[in-house]
Amino acid sequence: MKDRLTDQEIRILQSLEMTRGPADAELVRQASDRMYRHGLIATDSQEGVQITGRGKHLLFQRRCINLLRSVQEGKMPLLDQDAAKWLEKNGFIRADDAQAVSPIYSATRRANAWLDALELE
Repeated sequence: MKDRLTDQEIRILQSLEMTRGPADAELVRQASDRMYRHGLIATDSQEGVQITGRGKHLLFQRRCINLLRSVQEGKMPLLDQDAAKWLEKNGFIRADDAQAVSPIYSATRRANAWLDALELE
């Protein structure tokens, strides 16, 4: 998906992910056709509007990027364990002291290159 989602579209996806049930009627009204076209949300005859696997993946990717930016800037500890685990497993971050109870992470060269490429898009 080349064109970026709006803040409102991100909020809709986040709300649908947290709801785990039928969507609020207001969210359904606000959902853009583009979200359906890109397969981020779908309508189910039983459940109404639901976030799709692709929508969940997009939110996870966004969490990873936000977390990686925070690590790169040294701003905050890792709170999102799923994203942190994925970033470490794939060589984007490394623990400076892996034995510590709450290790401090730093971004790798691979992470810096990835973030630089994202900035160019």
